[in-house]
Amino acid sequence: ICTIIITIIIITQTHTAREAAATTYFPIIIALNAIYLSLRLFYQSNPFTLYNTLATVSLIGLSILSYQGILADHANTMSSSKVGGSSEALAGGASLDLLGLVVLVQYGTIFVSEKLYWLLG
Repeated sequence: ICTIIITIIIITQTHTAREAAATTYFPIIIALNAIYLSLRLFYQSNPFTLYNTLATVSLIGLSILSYQGILADHANTMSSSKVGGSSEALAGGASLDLLGLVVLVQYGTIFVSEKLYWLLG
């Protein structure tokens, strides 16, 4: 019975941690991608080439993938820190690093050079 109670507590904490991370990161991801799309459309001379379209779709897809990873890692980190003690690692892990790289490439390719796509390789 103790195991069942602990499992229910962990599931509840995981769900609330996931919701907390979603309310934090979702508006940030949406804003970053919306600004990126508007800059891509209005700042570049020819944003509708096949290369630019594939790159834009890929970068937005990577930001969505990193968002899902941040939520999963945040839920895992929070549930393990509540049960097993303190956790000093930043919730988000490698997915947060991926998001940072994606944002660097998104805005770097608009303002600096399209050669920054090579950072993803």
